[in-house]
Amino acid sequence: MHQSSFHHMGEFVKLVRDRYQGKAIRVLDIGSMGINGTYKELFQFEGVEYVGLDADVGPNVDIVPKDSYNWAEIEDDSFDVIVSGQVLEHVEFPWLTVEQVAKKLKVGGLACLIAPSRGPEHRYPHDCYRYYPDGMRALIRWAGLTAIDTGYVKNQSGFNDGSDQWGDCYGILTKKGAEAAVKDSLLQRSIPESPVLPMTRHMANPLQIAKLDSHFQREHRDAIEAIKQQPIPAKRVLELGCSNGETGKALKELWTSEHYEGVAASHETAEKARLWLDAVHVADLEKASLESMGLKKNDFDVLVAFGVMQQLFDPWETLVKFIDCVRPGGYVILSIPNVGSLSVLAELAQDKWQYSDAGHLKPNDIRFFTLAGFQALVLGAGLEVIHQSAVSLSKPDPQKILDFGNSVRNGKLELHDLSRDDVTKLFSQQYVFVTRKS
Repeated sequence: MHQSSFHHMGEFVKLVRDRYQGKAIRVLDIGSMGINGTYKELFQFEGVEYVGLDADVGPNVDIVPKDSYNWAEIEDDSFDVIVSGQVLEHVEFPWLTVEQVAKKLKVGGLACLIAPSRGPEHRYPHDCYRYYPDGMRALIRWAGLTAIDTGYVKNQSGFNDGSDQWGDCYGILTKKGAEAAVKDSLLQRSIPESPVLPMTRHMANPLQIAKLDSHFQREHRDAIEAIKQQPIPAKRVLELGCSNGETGKALKELWTSEHYEGVAASHETAEKARLWLDAVHVADLEKASLESMGLKKNDFDVLVAFGVMQQLFDPWETLVKFIDCVRPGGYVILSIPNVGSLSVLAELAQDKWQYSDAGHLKPNDIRFFTLAGFQALVLGAGLEVIHQSAVSLSKPDPQKILDFGNSVRNGKLELHDLSRDDVTKLFSQQYVFVTRKS
């Protein structure tokens, strides 16, 4: 076992620990024989019963099935977690192996598969395949399972044991009940999970820009930091645009919420979010009614929408619709990028305001707000502002501004006669409002 594989499985184990919180669980390790280490040490925590399975007798092997593709020795639906690393590339018929994973995993259970995407031949006794995320997802889907996350190591891993030659591909998956699986299958046949873009030859089409989750999550972390000191009673929370659930996970821990729901734009992100949140709906925020999502009026203490309003055609009425979910006296917390920031104005002055995966002009942003526009959005919805924060990536130098006669310069842009309030607005990248429903 190489270090990169051990590292990736360690990250998965963190997910397992967060999910089960010390409850008694059974873990099955496929290909568990101890060769240069095993995953067993990763599962040495309270509540775990670890079982090793392999094709031959050896160290760290508890079960050797008579039939490699029919594990009759193991009861169906009997394991909460199943893991396998450096096995699928050696299996002649890996789809049959993953089918056994589907049979032995409990409904709602988690599994992690790791196999190389590249590397030299290493027969044991066979070396049959290499995997990319598409192939991993195809195996998972063929077995009737649901992929939560897939990926592979494209560049250097940072380990010095030769890990880089393998480019580990991983798949994290779960098992749904029969009814949910059938429902998802029908949905996938009738409705695409995300808008299908036509084949394009335009080399500068901004809709082809991939969103970088690192930027996306950083913006949300900044918003969370801005409200950390606010005393917000948040036992029941609803988040619009919950994406992969990381923001919800952080807020749920911050507020010690008892119930946290989210609304996601696609089934793919919803599956990831369900690892952290208590319930996740897949819906178009503007078109879906509260009833169609199973949401009730006056049912939540807090409504959260970070970086969502600017992506809606009608954020004004959509906000009013979801405010109905908040109890009287409850809170609505919003964040919006500031289109009046110095960085935006300087780019406009140079005719360079361009679409990018992060910042103030993302491909799916269609509405733009200054501080005054944001205040009008909030107050027009009947909300009372109780706290207002500005997130700044760079701080102004007061002495430098004074030396230039209360002026700032950025490229071709030069602004004069600035007040302290003007400077604050210019250096604010996004605004975060904590408001209350009257």
